Amino acid sequence: MHAQLATAVGVVVDSVRGRPLIGATIVVSGAEAQGLSDSSGRFRIDSIPAGDHTMAVLHPFLDEMGLTLTTNKIAFAPGTTVSVLLATPSAQTWIGRRCSDADRQNGADAIIGHVLQLTGDDPVTGALVHYSAVVILAGKDIGLRHATVTRDASANANGDFIICGVPAGALGAIRATKGRVSTGDVPADLSSAALTSVTLRLAPDDTLATHAGVVTGRVVDDKGAPVPAARITLQGTDLGTQTSDSGTFALRALPLGTQVLDIDKLGFAKTATPVTVLGPPLPTVVAIALPAPPPKSAEAQLVSVGFVRRREAGHGVFITADTIQKRKARYVADLQPLMPGLIEMSSDRGPVLVPTRSGVARCVWYVVDGFQYQVLGAPQLGDRITISYRSRLNDDWPAASIIGIEYYEYGHIPKEIMDRVITPGAPRCSMIAIWTVRNGGTS
Repeated sequence: MHAQLATAVGVVVDSVRGRPLIGATIVVSGAEAQGLSDSSGRFRIDSIPAGDHTMAVLHPFLDEMGLTLTTNKIAFAPGTTVSVLLATPSAQTWIGRRCSDADRQNGADAIIGHVLQLTGDDPVTGALVHYSAVVILAGKDIGLRHATVTRDASANANGDFIICGVPAGALGAIRATKGRVSTGDVPADLSSAALTSVTLRLAPDDTLATHAGVVTGRVVDDKGAPVPAARITLQGTDLGTQTSDSGTFALRALPLGTQVLDIDKLGFAKTATPVTVLGPPLPTVVAIALPAPPPKSAEAQLVSVGFVRRREAGHGVFITADTIQKRKARYVADLQPLMPGLIEMSSDRGPVLVPTRSGVARCVWYVVDGFQYQVLGAPQLGDRITISYRSRLNDDWPAASIIGIEYYEYGHIPKEIMDRVITPGAPRCSMIAIWTVRNGGTS
């Protein structure tokens, strides 16, 4: 170290979230050198001229929260090393400064946010912001009961808003509205912090009728492997699709602005992902990673998808993994003796089941994990018995990957499963509903 220069070492703490502030830039007034906080929040700045200097911290999180972090003047003597602790105000301190006592009596937590235009950072002044959450209330007079809590605010001239009086630890949703245009219900999670920030983007009112937004993306698991046949739905609507074998998807004709996609896949927790939907020249591209599900037994999986409840109702044929193993089945077709009205036929990837020529059903729907997989028709009377079908069923879903099968003849398919079939019209089909082993599958 140069004899006429000093050094600063220290740590930057995010007291709002109770952790180090990683990747913060630390600047010293009157000095060209600056520091960057590492994964533990620590930093070092050399070559500071001797004298009195202030220090400031720059970080996107501070901008989001409307916080500034600047020290008073610190004396740097020549040839010395000065230790500095830089910490944001705690969440409770921040809330105490911004929310009234009356608000905090209704709830100790708060949400800060910004309502911005679709592109750029121009504010949407006067937008109405609505928050709602379902919480559990407890008391000697009321016992335990669920209640819906709502809070409202409006965006100021800078597009900023504050929602105070939120019950501690609430899991709710927030939306912005102006005129006829609204965002989706964006998750606002206060389960691990008393203060959180949300940015909402509103489309111009004149785009309401166009619904020209496009979102494309890929869904993977916690190891980065693609998740096929996951259902992607625009929250609160029937607009949806499902992922391909490579986990990719595309949703079109969407309303613009901040919206929420629901991702639904058996074996994973249902996930809500906020996205900003832009106009046609700018399709939104997202990468969605589904967290690893907790271990779940085959029986628990079958209960969760309604298999056990439908079996108790007594309509249809129900086959579990135990039966599949006892019969040493390699393919679904090996279980044909248990499914009346179906016959085994050959395909380019092994045997498959289709309706008999003489039966009432003219096709069979294969539904896997709640989503339509394939439709195979019955052989026609003129077809040779050697006709071969095209199907990847045996490659994609061998018997070893299956924990349950439901078979229903035409006219007896439960509505809750039939509603998942997206084939137009109402052909006379039987149905084989397959439930498979997922991450954390059988135990």
